[in-house]
Amino acid sequence: MRARYTRIIITLSLLIIPMIGAADKGIIMVPIADLLGEPIKRISPELEYDLLPLCGATPNASKTCPRLHQALFNEVVTIVKETATEFCIDVPSLFYVTHQTKTPQTLYWTKKTNVVPLKKLGRSKEILGAIPEPLSYLMGTTKPKQLIVTLTQPWRDELTDIHFSAGTRFVCLQDDPSLDTVMITFIDPRTKKVTRADLPKTVGLIWRDTDYAERRKEFISLLRSWAKPQEGYIPYVWGGSSYCGVSKAKKINEIPVTGGSFFSLADYQQSPKAGFDCSGLITRAYCRPALLL
Repeated sequence: MRARYTRIIITLSLLIIPMIGAADKGIIMVPIADLLGEPIKRISPELEYDLLPLCGATPNASKTCPRLHQALFNEVVTIVKETATEFCIDVPSLFYVTHQTKTPQTLYWTKKTNVVPLKKLGRSKEILGAIPEPLSYLMGTTKPKQLIVTLTQPWRDELTDIHFSAGTRFVCLQDDPSLDTVMITFIDPRTKKVTRADLPKTVGLIWRDTDYAERRKEFISLLRSWAKPQEGYIPYVWGGSSYCGVSKAKKINEIPVTGGSFFSLADYQQSPKAGFDCSGLITRAYCRPALLL
C-alpha cells in the first residue's frame, strides 16, 4: 500500500460506455498524461509535472513523487473543474481509495495541456468517429460498437511523429486479413483534424469475441513479453501505466531533495516517465486480452 493512496486494479468491471457525452468531456491528446491526486500548489505546476521522477524513495515516496496513475492518448475524460494550469478530471476506467475514505475515487489532476475539451474539436461525425468508446469500472462488459485496436507494443506514427504507448486504443477503419497492417484513425494533436495511418498488426490487436481460455492465454503472453523485452527492461515507475521504451542502465541512482529523495536512471530522462508499477502493469495488460480493446 502506498503512503497516501491505494490504487485498485480493475478487472471484471471494465466496460465500454456507449456514447460520448456533453461539452464537459475532454480527450487526452498526449501520448502519456501523468495524473495526481491533488493539484500542485507551487509557483510553476507545469514544471513540477515535467520533473516528476520515476519513483520516490521511502519514507516520503508519495511526497517526492505524487503520481497516482497515467492516462494514454485517446482516453475520454470528464472535466470537473480547473485552475489556471490544471484540470481536475474524472477518469472512470480506474479508481483508487485513500486512508480517509474507502469509497472509490476517480478524480485526478493533470496539467491542462494534456487534455483538449471536446467542444474545441467540434462534434462532427468524423471527429466523434475517430474517438474510441471510453471505459468505466461501473458497468459490465459490453461489446464495443466500434472496431477497436489496442497497441500491445510501443509504436511511432511517421506522419505525426508521435510515439504512442502500449495500451493506446484506436478506432480501426479497415482490417483486411490479406494485409500486414490495419487502417486506424485518430485526431492529430497538432492540427486537431482527423488523420489515418497504417498500423502493423505485429504491434496491435483488434477486439475479438474470444472465450476465457483464449483471453487468459493472451494475458499471460503479454505479461511475459513486457517482462522480458528483446533488449533492456521497462522501468519501474510509481503510478506508471505506460510503455514507450526500455532502459539499459545497470545502476539506479537515488537523488536527495528537500523532504526526501527519488530514484533516477541515467539513460531514462524523458518526461513524462513511461513505465509500470505493479498494479499499473496488471491493469494495462488485462485490458488487452480480456476485452481486446
